[in-house]
Amino acid sequence: NMPLKILVLGMAAFTFFVINSAILLGINKPKVNAAILFAAMIFNVIANLILIYFFKVTGAAMATALSYGLLLCLSLYYIRKYIKIKIPFLYWIKVGAVGLFVVIIAYVLKWLININPYIETVFIVIIVSCVYLLILYVCKLLDIKEILEILNRFGLKDKIKNVLKAKAE
Repeated sequence: NMPLKILVLGMAAFTFFVINSAILLGINKPKVNAAILFAAMIFNVIANLILIYFFKVTGAAMATALSYGLLLCLSLYYIRKYIKIKIPFLYWIKVGAVGLFVVIIAYVLKWLININPYIETVFIVIIVSCVYLLILYVCKLLDIKEILEILNRFGLKDKIKNVLKAKAE
């Protein structure tokens, strides 16, 4: 169970690396991309040798997650080196912190609510989604226009506008 949780964290880093890898390939830096992958592979082998000895399967998951983190860090470093852009690290940290907080809320709700699993899942997803958007708005990470765009994707924008309009009258 724990190795899977560790790998999920690593997959988040790997997801962003894949995007960064495409950027590096797009700016004609395939050798840099290959060098990053090679460095992470060497790191993964060494980390596996050490961590598997001490932590068994969990150590392998830790080594893999750390390797994915290294892929992300190295790719960000080279993107910043070749493209003069400002990477919004503080914004990412804030969004990540809000996301972590919302995950904790979801776990607490799951622990508190004991009903049909399907109804429970829908209920928790709705509550957690609303809390997530609210916290992002309060932290000034999203504005009303962006929230309405998100709600519009789910076909909820007009329904919410009608409810707010009815309450105002």
